[in-house]
Amino acid sequence: MSNRQKLYCTATQVRRRYGGISEMGLWRWINDGKTGFPKPDLVVNGRRLWSEDSLDAFDARISIEEAA
Repeated sequence: MSNRQKLYCTATQVRRRYGGISEMGLWRWINDGKTGFPKPDLVVNGRRLWSEDSLDAFDARISIEEAA
């Protein structure tokens, strides 16, 4: 078992990670079944949080699809 602590990103960090997309753009990605963008892993006091693992998995999936 790993002692690695799970890291989370806020919506602002996620938007920055993907080129500074708007809040509406992020909402669209989350709610569009075609993109496969992950829904937040946690919601704490109304703040949406994504694990870096789920975002990394999304990035890897997109890279594979683009290479095909």
